[in-house]
Amino acid sequence: MGFMDEIRKAGRELKRACKDILSAPFVEEISEAALGMYGSGMAGNCFGSISCLLDGKDVSEYLDTEQYIRTFPLTWGNGEMFDVSVLAGRIFIVTSGGKYLKYVKSHPEKYSGIIKISNDGTVAELLWGFENGGLPTEELQTHLLCHVSRLTADPGNRVVIHGYPTHVLAMDRICGFDEAAMTRIIRKTNAECLKVFPEGVGTVPISCGAGGSFAETVAKMKKYRTVMPHLLGIFVAAKTIEEAFGMLETAEKTARIYLLTYKRTDTEAVNDGDLSKLSELLGLKSGDGIFD
Repeated sequence: MGFMDEIRKAGRELKRACKDILSAPFVEEISEAALGMYGSGMAGNCFGSISCLLDGKDVSEYLDTEQYIRTFPLTWGNGEMFDVSVLAGRIFIVTSGGKYLKYVKSHPEKYSGIIKISNDGTVAELLWGFENGGLPTEELQTHLLCHVSRLTADPGNRVVIHGYPTHVLAMDRICGFDEAAMTRIIRKTNAECLKVFPEGVGTVPISCGAGGSFAETVAKMKKYRTVMPHLLGIFVAAKTIEEAFGMLETAEKTARIYLLTYKRTDTEAVNDGDLSKLSELLGLKSGDGIFD
């Protein structure tokens, strides 16, 4: 390294030393979202997780992205490796595993962390956070693979959230996992869903094997930004945390409306004709088999 390189490196280190990462927009953003999820019943106990793809240049304003604290192997629970080599060098902020989301706001350094995928894609390198031996969410594998799926479909997608909204879980138990039927139900219950979920909602039955239902969720994410693995909550992917949170809120509100009117004969759903006209007005595709 030459003299000028040393000077530039010292300048970067001095600049980083003057910035508190706890004030970084991406740390504040995930902290607010985690508290919001917990407060609105979209997460409970240790359930619920958030991951967000970051711009390396933004992170380098606060951290040396070439220095890591420790690593986490990228394997399923049975030890089987999974391939995220296409994410090599990408940086994410994620919530912790086995912890309450409500504490991310007050102690982000303990309940969230910033990781970088190694050059060979086999481990996640911890750049910051997860203090006192903390770990990333147990669903890190699913999050990363969902990012792979969504980045393939839309390079602008950078956020994945897994929530457990109360009414969505209840609706799932009633409606099962026929995705055409589920999409049709939510649109007829709340026309807002036509715009929020233009491609519909993907559903996944319970299954076993490496990754189980979550592996199938990853596959569904190539087509859908919203996927409901049966009895396991809901995954949403979006360009921003604000957008993803809005999708969760819409799903939960719609599920609540559905449950309040379920099997009532004195209520009226949005009819197919109006949905079709609204779809045309918004320039949206209705999806195969959604309308009669």
